[in-house]
Amino acid sequence: MLKRTGHWWNRRRIWHYDSSPEKRTADRPHKITIVIGVLSPLLAIAAVAISLQGVKTSRMAMEVGQRAYLSISDGRLSVSGDQAHYSYVLHNLGNTPAESVFVKYMHTGKDVGGVYILNDERIPDIGPKDSRTYQGTLRVDPGFFPLEMTGLAYYRDAFGEAHSLNWCWSVDVAGVMRECTTDSTLWRIFPRRR
Repeated sequence: MLKRTGHWWNRRRIWHYDSSPEKRTADRPHKITIVIGVLSPLLAIAAVAISLQGVKTSRMAMEVGQRAYLSISDGRLSVSGDQAHYSYVLHNLGNTPAESVFVKYMHTGKDVGGVYILNDERIPDIGPKDSRTYQGTLRVDPGFFPLEMTGLAYYRDAFGEAHSLNWCWSVDVAGVMRECTTDSTLWRIFPRRR
């Protein structure tokens, strides 16, 4: 500590440092100083981790909000003689196009227990908020009822992520069509094309 010698009326006062052993200048840091020194970098690292997680979450939310979402509607399946006619509409409800759309068809007959694969169909890209109508014909045996037609559409969104949409329709001898549950294990035996 800086001190002066003499009294105030003495004009020859000398400035000097007091080196008394009782009042030393910090020979070691205070405990609070150590805690603050360690805590500051840890808080900075935590702030960086939280901001990186925020960037990741916002990117994922943007992709989910902007990607292509395919849905199917107006499905029809009718049988006349040895032919089954189908038609449906694929809608892209997303804000980016559905790219590399690839549809695989399969039809089965419960009585026979057979599984028949139709030709795969590559479909042009479906733009955002766009719809496409598809139709075709199957050759079936007249006694092949109830007839089930299953479809599986693979597509990629604008971010390169692969998605799929599957559906199933069933028609009985009376010609009544209804939706049925799809069996995802059937598709495992057939390789997926890119």
